[in-house]
Amino acid sequence: MNLSLDIGGTNLRVGITSLGENFFKEVLIIPTPKSKMELINELKSYIGFVEIKKVVVGIAGVINLNNELIFSPHLTQFLNINLKDLFLKEILGYDCDFSCFNDVQLASFAEAVKGRGLNFSRSLYLSLGTGLGGGLIINKKLENYIHFEPGHLILNTLNKESNIFLEDIVAGGGILKNYNELPKDPEFWIEREEILAKNISNIILLLNPDCIVFGGGLVISNKYNIDNLRDKIFNNLRIKYLMPEIFKTELGDLITLKGAIAFIQRDNYFN
Repeated sequence: MNLSLDIGGTNLRVGITSLGENFFKEVLIIPTPKSKMELINELKSYIGFVEIKKVVVGIAGVINLNNELIFSPHLTQFLNINLKDLFLKEILGYDCDFSCFNDVQLASFAEAVKGRGLNFSRSLYLSLGTGLGGGLIINKKLENYIHFEPGHLILNTLNKESNIFLEDIVAGGGILKNYNELPKDPEFWIEREEILAKNISNIILLLNPDCIVFGGGLVISNKYNIDNLRDKIFNNLRIKYLMPEIFKTELGDLITLKGAIAFIQRDNYFN
């Protein structure tokens, strides 16, 4: 059996599939554990006595070549932990195939091969959830992946005291920190769509995508309106022919797990 995980800043999603399956019979969705031991206990309970042949992890942060999480503003409890050792030695207790990716990388791959990016050679995915992440898949190949961190774009270039980052203004983590809730006033979100559109226009000029697919909790819950964003982005672009197709994801909040399935199927095909 194959174990797929999406360790996000807000929620943990876990699914088990057999070889060739395109769906999960049962998915564990819980708030992301606050400690390594809590994560270990939750996963041991979920996996039980199922024999796992392959583990694919998507996690909200930057992973180095040693499978260590080295940067993640929303998952500081897992920083500098060797994720391969955590899963194989402390959770499973035996060796198996292990792969670890940034969560948006798997989500971007899912969109490129199973979602709205299927008919485009340069498919860009943006996730608006706890943070703001992004990835570009070229020619539907996971190896042709350009990872970037749009959430950490600096907005206040003239402020010498401290930096304000894009995700602090437009993503869930920053909004909750500043307002203690997600405001219901439509004008609040319209203002943030203006900020998003300007920054996404800059991203288009740099990466030249054929399409942009928006996902993440704030998009799925319709806090951000895709039609509004599309219009605002078009109005901001001076070079109109660079305007990509704009979509809302149809893969839902299991998109990272679906990217893991796509990776497993591709990996098995080439091996």
